[in-house]
Amino acid sequence: MLLYRYDLVEVAFLGSWLQLADWPDARFRDDFLKLLAADTLAVGTSEHTEIYRIIERKDPLRPHVPPEYVCEPLTILECPAMNGGVAFSHRGQLAIGGNHLASVFDLETGGMLVKNETEDRVRCVAISNDGEALVIGGFDKRVHLKMIESGTRLYHFSYDGKAMVKSVHLSSDSLHLAMGCDCAGKGAVLMFNVESAKMTHVWKNDKAVWAVRFASSAQGRRIAQKLAGDARAAVLAPCGRRR
Repeated sequence: MLLYRYDLVEVAFLGSWLQLADWPDARFRDDFLKLLAADTLAVGTSEHTEIYRIIERKDPLRPHVPPEYVCEPLTILECPAMNGGVAFSHRGQLAIGGNHLASVFDLETGGMLVKNETEDRVRCVAISNDGEALVIGGFDKRVHLKMIESGTRLYHFSYDGKAMVKSVHLSSDSLHLAMGCDCAGKGAVLMFNVESAKMTHVWKNDKAVWAVRFASSAQGRRIAQKLAGDARAAVLAPCGRRR
């Protein structure tokens, strides 16, 4: 998970919270950020997407002092993420969604693997850990799952076609899909079985759900949600109880 506060960035790094106080440019404060790889940060802006390497600096003379972390610029991808999002696979691909476009890049070569134009604006993207499937959600109130290599659209998921999709995520085994929604100011977290495209669980909320994420090893058993206007995150189990 990632939390952005006006003049600093906080990221979840190897299970602990670390603060990167000296962020390079304050104009990113309203942009979309996502950390997935342990040492790589993608920052999607309205103009392009910037890639940074997170470097850990330890003082060998003071082993008990927490290490410092700095962001080293790596490259810029000429692909904006305006009103959208970014996501990594475990194989070094980066999905970028924004405006009417969802793209996938190979970070090692910088080459574009997929360029998917959409009729409606893209709000969020996810990518499977093996880099084979791309998930696109947005203002058409549906989530689409497509195979990256062939471009084949396999499934689409929705909440009765009434809710705006704010966030999507695949479980580590790609068998479950979580969706965070906004339905006229109220929200819901939905979980689908990817193979059957059937909804398996629903958690309703009084506020819109802006972010959802499976725990990396949960395989569909735990989902974290972030509500609009709420600084807290709740952990959900498929039985419907909050943890």
